[in-house]
Amino acid sequence: MANHLLRDHQARAVTMRGNNLVVVAGAGTGKTRVLVERFLALLDEGIALPALVAITFTEKAAGEMRTRVREAITARAEIAASEERAKWERALRAMDAARIGTIHSLCATLLRANPVEANVDPRFEVLDETDALIWQEEALDAALTELAERGGAELELFREYNIEDVRKTGLNLLKLGNLAHEAFENIPATRDELMAQWRARSIRVQRDALAQLTQDVEWRTALAWIQNNAATDGADKIEMARAAMERAAGEMDGKKLEESLNALREIAAQKLVGGSKKNWDDFESAKENIKALRERAKQFLQEYTFEFGASDERAADMILLWRAFWTRVEAQYARRKADAGVLDFNDLETQARALLQKHAAVRERYRSEIASLLVDEFQDTNGAQRDILYALADLTAPNRLFVVGDGKQSIYGFRGADVTVFQQTLLEITQRWGEAARILLDESFRAHIALVECFNGLFTHIFAV
Repeated sequence: MANHLLRDHQARAVTMRGNNLVVVAGAGTGKTRVLVERFLALLDEGIALPALVAITFTEKAAGEMRTRVREAITARAEIAASEERAKWERALRAMDAARIGTIHSLCATLLRANPVEANVDPRFEVLDETDALIWQEEALDAALTELAERGGAELELFREYNIEDVRKTGLNLLKLGNLAHEAFENIPATRDELMAQWRARSIRVQRDALAQLTQDVEWRTALAWIQNNAATDGADKIEMARAAMERAAGEMDGKKLEESLNALREIAAQKLVGGSKKNWDDFESAKENIKALRERAKQFLQEYTFEFGASDERAADMILLWRAFWTRVEAQYARRKADAGVLDFNDLETQARALLQKHAAVRERYRSEIASLLVDEFQDTNGAQRDILYALADLTAPNRLFVVGDGKQSIYGFRGADVTVFQQTLLEITQRWGEAARILLDESFRAHIALVECFNGLFTHIFAV
């Protein structure tokens, strides 16, 4: 049943089949309406309610979506012919069991339905955000008391930070949940290993930057002029600078990083003094190109010269101490949750992801049960949530995943939200399914057009749509 009140791009988002879709939708463009209409269109095509899963960001938003779906089904039942009416009335009766909710309610359902594989007590309760914050603060206090009474290497933190800074940082690390786990897991065990890791990364950064420099249009243009032009007098001072640059550039080799850096230092050290017009066909071009090459070399060296010293070693020590402190606080928090038989939102995500990734039979069962997964406010997801949705949807099959989001509206950091997850998903889906899998809704029905254009122009160079 087509909705003729939809605009062209909205209608395409509702009706397109044969791939997975990412709808990039700004504020006021009707994105939730589009998601509801697609949900109804899939019902109309014969997909039963239990096979459709709709996910949104908050309990309030999920309740509103459920209400809108129910109202839309009711409206269709009222105007449909008798045979069609029976279909919509069946859907209406099944609404109480419809899978419309938050990512965390979905995770809880997965864990309770598979307690053995998930290694959880199916009677667990979910710790809401307010109580979780209180428990985290109490865990932090318990860890600080333990540290004061029994001692520990983490006491060294108080030489660098005051007690309030330590408390604030410890609490923020707990709030980060999965992000803190993943960050600390990737840190080596010792200072020397961490410093070696930093040095290795700096080398990779330098190599990548060097490759970009040698392909830069300004660099290549100036170098080509320098290689193809020379003064008639080899003793001309500008000619000597040009010849030195040509020799140095010839020694640049991406495989020999230190030689390339030394060559750049040589180029950056050249001076534009002296020289005579009579020795050059184009004296001004000589100076311009020598200066351009020298300035690009200076800029590179300023940005990509990394020197490690005592301050870096101290920073590495602090990172290892923060990990030890976070581990102590996390253990206190985990112990209390285990004793009370509760899981917080982070636990729901972590354990649901592990369940689906480690148990192929469970994952495949849900993939066979779910015909389509529709996700609103996708810009506010994090890596763990993305992994759960990918596991359920199977991106290699068409029509399985439909996400709606807008990077400009991301509540970055809230519940671990990471806008780069949305950007990466957009890239992955369009790479697999083509540019048609990206639908842009850019017509706002809320704001004045001049205001929208002003903000779009303002943020053009900040956000990637």
